[in-house]
Amino acid sequence: MSAHPAHPSFTVATLWPALQHRLSTVPLPLAGLTLGLASLAQAGSQTGLFPAPVTAGLSVLAAAFWLLLLLKVLSAPRSYWQQLQEPLAGSVAPTAAMALLVLSQSVTQPSIRLTLWYLGIVLHLGSVCWPPHSGYYCY
Repeated sequence: MSAHPAHPSFTVATLWPALQHRLSTVPLPLAGLTLGLASLAQAGSQTGLFPAPVTAGLSVLAAAFWLLLLLKVLSAPRSYWQQLQEPLAGSVAPTAAMALLVLSQSVTQPSIRLTLWYLGIVLHLGSVCWPPHSGYYCY
């Protein structure tokens, strides 16, 4: 008989390190793709270019990417800060806040829409003004 069970038990303690490692490999430029998808969904919705299920699908995909980036920041902050220091990846990072601004327009509940929009404004101003090396000074 083997010492290992046929079906290993999965616990948070065993899955969390693997999930943290996976999230640390999420590329920061995914924020640009998120903005592009959210903008395409919004433009398609406003112009009638796409049917409602297509725009909804694009918005859901963009929201999933945005949540993936948020999980990366929360679970693997060291990886996030390392990627933020790279010139190309760091320059694309503020588009995550812009994506939230666009995604907020896809939400039908007015209070949630407004909350997400204000959060996007705060994140965007923070991403432009906060890093000391950004060259921008907000007084």
